[in-house]
Amino acid sequence: MNPYKYIKNYVSTILDDHLLQHSISITSITTALRGSSAILSFGVSLLLAKLTGTKGAGIFFLAMTFANTLSTLGRLGLDQAVLKMTSIYCGNNDWWSIKKLHRTGIAITILGTAFFSIASYTLAPVIATHAFSDPELTFPLKLASLSTVPAAIVILCSNFLKGLKKLIQAAVYEFIASPLLLLIFLYPAVHFYGSTGAVGTIAFVAFIAAACSMAACRNATKRHSEGAGSFRFQDLKQSCPTFYSIVLLNLILTTADTYIVGIFMDVEAIGIYSIANRLAMITSLILVGARGVASAHFAKLGAQQDTVRLEKLALNITKFLIIAALPIVCVLTIFPHQILTLFGPEFTAGTTALRILAIGQLFVVATGPCGVLLLMTGKERMERINTLACGILNIILNLTLITPFGINGVAIGTATSVIIMNIVTSIFIFRSYGIIIIPGLRKIIQFAQIR
Repeated sequence: MNPYKYIKNYVSTILDDHLLQHSISITSITTALRGSSAILSFGVSLLLAKLTGTKGAGIFFLAMTFANTLSTLGRLGLDQAVLKMTSIYCGNNDWWSIKKLHRTGIAITILGTAFFSIASYTLAPVIATHAFSDPELTFPLKLASLSTVPAAIVILCSNFLKGLKKLIQAAVYEFIASPLLLLIFLYPAVHFYGSTGAVGTIAFVAFIAAACSMAACRNATKRHSEGAGSFRFQDLKQSCPTFYSIVLLNLILTTADTYIVGIFMDVEAIGIYSIANRLAMITSLILVGARGVASAHFAKLGAQQDTVRLEKLALNITKFLIIAALPIVCVLTIFPHQILTLFGPEFTAGTTALRILAIGQLFVVATGPCGVLLLMTGKERMERINTLACGILNIILNLTLITPFGINGVAIGTATSVIIMNIVTSIFIFRSYGIIIIPGLRKIIQFAQIR
């Protein structure tokens, strides 16, 4: 099939399916927002690199990773549980339960993240001295711990809005607010307080975003009357452990590389590696937006056991993602040196790492929203086992390869782990539902069977 006929048939498929049309439409908007987020994040990274160099960038990204780790630990898996339960309550028009769920989720999140924030603030000197062998990191880590509570609130409110199908608002708070505010306040903060000021903006921005996202949640529910509802705390309590275990395992996959570079190398290496990694992640930022759009539909179709439409929706979203991501990967793999030169000559040491990480993210996009499909259709155990195995593999590869190859070895380990994880997830989906969401793979299998 020539490209013109392929695109024509693809568009016709979208127009013939209202659910798919809605999903692709919203995915397009959220992808545009994610594109804006990528541009803003690129601006933040570029400004930070120009103002502080590799050391300042390393301190900033280590502090941000530390803050995100604490925020994830403190959310206790509530974000995904709230998304799933809100989607169900919204479908049943059960606004009393929606409001009760939101209030309960916020209260638990504040308590959980406050505990980790206080503990990490107290232990910051020990972590800086004994884990990273750099006592100068004590104050940046303390500052980062202050952003734990508000950062968790932003994520929880974004997932709450996704459950209410307020997907554009959710994308704004989850993807746009923080990098936009960082871009605004980063220069004056660095000008007056140096790299410490840059870290301080993480907490400052998180508090502003948290206040705005909570206001958006209140506005989304205040017009609806409350009646008798079906919310039970026990349902939330039962959902959280499963999601929490998966979130923690994903946390290992997404943060182990930064911590390992910091422990076995130095903050300058973290700065170089983090810039390369953030550039590569631009490729999969599109996928994050698609996950939020698709999750509610996957849950609904999974409950209806409509595997035909489930495959159709997942497959076409994956096609859309590949079309959107491929040009970005081409630029990152063909011109990595030129791109990194924009940040400063010292950042070009991450050229090879950028190529490796970008290719890895292309494989992630090529398998589509496979992980969220398993989660939203009741196959959490499969996702948990796969993530655990690949998380362990990631750590082993990073520890093995960092000594001989430095940040390039960490890039190889990270890319290999995520590729294997997504391939195995796709196999799990096929074995569970007979669904293939990798474009063209079903035709290849059919052709091979004929031969």
